[in-house]
Amino acid sequence: MRVILSLFVVLFHEGDSHSWISCPRSFDPSPYRGGNQVGPCEKWYHGVVNPVKAGDRIKVGWTSNNHGGGYIRLALVPESEVNNREAYKKNVLKFTCYGHDQRPGRYAYGDCKHPCNARPGCEYQAELDDVERYDTTLTIPFNLRDGVYVLQWISLVGNIKEPYYSCVKLKVNGGNPSMNCDSNDPIPTATCVRSGGPAMGVISQGTQRGKFCFRKDGVGHIDENIRQVPINFDCDPRITCQLSIWDGCKNELTGVENPWNPRQKNCGSPTPPPPASCNDGKQNQGEEDIDCGGPNCPSCPEPTASIDEYAKDIKHKVDSSWSTGFSASVEATVIKPITGDWQLVLFFDNPVEISSVWGAKKVFENKLSTVFKFRSLGWNKHPGLGSKINTGYNAMAKKPGTKPQVLTVELECIGCK
Repeated sequence: MRVILSLFVVLFHEGDSHSWISCPRSFDPSPYRGGNQVGPCEKWYHGVVNPVKAGDRIKVGWTSNNHGGGYIRLALVPESEVNNREAYKKNVLKFTCYGHDQRPGRYAYGDCKHPCNARPGCEYQAELDDVERYDTTLTIPFNLRDGVYVLQWISLVGNIKEPYYSCVKLKVNGGNPSMNCDSNDPIPTATCVRSGGPAMGVISQGTQRGKFCFRKDGVGHIDENIRQVPINFDCDPRITCQLSIWDGCKNELTGVENPWNPRQKNCGSPTPPPPASCNDGKQNQGEEDIDCGGPNCPSCPEPTASIDEYAKDIKHKVDSSWSTGFSASVEATVIKPITGDWQLVLFFDNPVEISSVWGAKKVFENKLSTVFKFRSLGWNKHPGLGSKINTGYNAMAKKPGTKPQVLTVELECIGCK
């Protein structure tokens, strides 16, 4: 009897570990179900149909279930093609990220603690590069015939080697099927954190952009109206803490009274967040650095080709070390006063968390947490000739079983001529 009970617990835990669409409600909206790796949709359909209009923005979210890193493919077909795997491949809407916990120390190479910084109800994606929060938004195409459609979600979750499938039924009306929506544009695709699972090619190979129009007057882009409030913005994809391995989940997931239909109450009438700008102090909207570069902002100041012109004897010293990290210092001697701003750049061989840099401000961290840039250093007040400049930091490994190593330490001068 004890052997049977033990086996049941293991299987139940494994089933709970995986993911599916929770916003809008999927074929199987049970918060206690397991993942489906058979596809193209869940085996059981429980009769949920979500009404939408052509041109609506909808929030599509999924449970993190203690996993992070990976990719999502979204496709849309008529209900008559629900079991046609090739039809989904030819009608792809977009590729986006599965999500990972971006908060310091909360993500460990494919795993996190549900809800893993997933976006709650009453909030939604409103920036193109905000792609790691276990949800996305999309526009219902304007050129659909009235009827029921199937939104298919395929995910490469964390370290899992095989994709998971989940589907939603949408009852669409108000479209104009006479529109010409042919396009040679590539499928919209986000840049995502990948953990130990397979590359995106597993779900992208052999796919085509669907013949969808996202404007009343033409093809457009699925996310050109990303700041528009979704009709289901109050839906909370995190569902329930029963899926979490973390007692602290209940402190983050509040307000979901019915996990079968997870909505947040009292959202009010939401207004879109202010649009990204070139002076908001954030690296967003495709910027190459904070508030500069990319398609929307002025070019970034070019760092000096070689800091050797301004400093010498650049040294990196590990002051103390432990199994998962170290404390280090960086120092140099000023040989020419600068007219711009000092910048410290650190390169690591594995993902790390930088817990502190003395008297400095982090201005950049790449998605792999292996490259960091710091400004507002204590010596940015233009130290004189011969001055010693120094700072220190602590680095902790994010990837279990590794010890971070520094590959390169650079000092740059931003705005020097």
